[in-house]
Amino acid sequence: MLQSLLVGEDKVTTGDRKFDAIVTKVVGSGATALFYGGYTAEASPFLKQLRAGGWKGVLVGGDGLYDDNMLSATGKSDVEGTVVTCPCAPATKSGAGFPAQYKAAFGVDAGAYADVGYDLMNIFLEGIAAGKTTRADMQAFITGYNKAGEVSGVTYKWNPNGELDPAQVKIWAYEAQAGVWSPKQEIPKTS
Repeated sequence: MLQSLLVGEDKVTTGDRKFDAIVTKVVGSGATALFYGGYTAEASPFLKQLRAGGWKGVLVGGDGLYDDNMLSATGKSDVEGTVVTCPCAPATKSGAGFPAQYKAAFGVDAGAYADVGYDLMNIFLEGIAAGKTTRADMQAFITGYNKAGEVSGVTYKWNPNGELDPAQVKIWAYEAQAGVWSPKQEIPKTS
């Protein structure tokens, strides 16, 4: 059985661009994977400096890295093999021809949450069409909502605390391959 071993931890500050001390720690640790819990603005130069320092491991991050800037700013060879997770399905999973329609309308590919954003906007429009024009009425409408979104296929059903029902959330892993984020797999839920 494989066992993971935490060999260290550190942090960066928003706006940091020089990571010499952390790069030295990571390279010296022998770590084969590094989880980065931040955003592209710092992660891109950090990864470039890790690669320049000789680190060959896999960078893993959340949806804060899941954007085209991480791919282009970091550079194809440095970002290759990076894995990110996102509670967003690949655009190819979107229904109703959404990816093609989005690109035709806006000239760019749909982003990470475009399908979900479209569905949520339609839920609000459905509430308005049903006469829910006050905050309290809209809140009651959304609290009782329980339907699949036209584009994402996600069933929108909220818990009493206002969070999307966790049973509806699907997490996907994407890997940087040849300069694009390629869907790797939906991450199975654990009990």
